[in-house]
Amino acid sequence: AKKLLQLARALGADGQDAEADAMFQEALRNDPKEPNANFELVRRAMRKKDIKGAEKQLEKMIADGNDGFAIRMMLADLAEAQEDEAKLKKNLEEAFKLDTSQVEPLQALYDLAHKKKDGDAELEALRRIALLDQHDRRVWVRLLRTLVERGLWEEARKTGESAMFIDVSNPEVHRLYARALARTGNQI
Repeated sequence: AKKLLQLARALGADGQDAEADAMFQEALRNDPKEPNANFELVRRAMRKKDIKGAEKQLEKMIADGNDGFAIRMMLADLAEAQEDEAKLKKNLEEAFKLDTSQVEPLQALYDLAHKKKDGDAELEALRRIALLDQHDRRVWVRLLRTLVERGLWEEARKTGESAMFIDVSNPEVHRLYARALARTGNQI
């Protein structure tokens, strides 16, 4: 199936679309679970703007044991296009579980929580993003500000110490960190 798929791609690149399609279909007949061939079906559905078809094919790939970060992020994008927040959240969480080095799903979860005005989910997403993307000044300031606004003083103190290293010239960080220090009885 892999060789037939390579041949199909080469024929397609050469402009021999009918032959390419025949080889592609033969590859799928040889191995209906072949991930690259199935992903080609996703691409074809996307080119046709067939959201439901692409979603169905991606779900088939997962059922066939070919789950992955890119698959889950594509499903999240499709869920967002369909305004299905439950599927969006589920696929973003799954994407992050599959690749915990990627910050993109966490940022999207933050955006979703912010849109829904879900402060607890926003805070949780900020905590996770800050651990992963340790040099993003905006994240640290937003996290520190949220902790201070909620009166989570001990966590704000610890976060403020880190935020100082990341954004030392930001007066808001100094002010928020000082409030956390004062509230926890710490002095520098």
